[in-house]
Amino acid sequence: MNIREVLKKENIDKEYKVEGRTYKVVESFNGNLNLKNIATYGYIESELALIDIVNGEFEEYLDWTKVPVDAKVLVSDNGKLWYKRHFAKYENGSVHVFPDGATSFTGSNESLLGWEYAKLYEE
Repeated sequence: MNIREVLKKENIDKEYKVEGRTYKVVESFNGNLNLKNIATYGYIESELALIDIVNGEFEEYLDWTKVPVDAKVLVSDNGKLWYKRHFAKYENGSVHVFPDGATSFTGSNESLLGWEYAKLYEE
């Protein structure tokens, strides 16, 4: 999504990733919306060039440590071709899933696979 889609009232307090940084949508005292870095508390304008902000592809941030086991996810090695899987765990910055449609009931922890790209499946 782009910056215009992110900076909307309904997104206040949601977190988004762009250019490797995570920002939270905040409302200032005068009602303006902005993005604030959750690690440094700096505003996006002070951390990224305008061209990066305008052309940036924003992704809603997801805390994978709170995703339940067996949740439906999509995983990919390249961000283009996606596979349906069931979530197993988040470890060392990587999302691990059960292979080939298995779940915690039918799969084993020895066969878990880590993926570079992952997102929750939306039906």
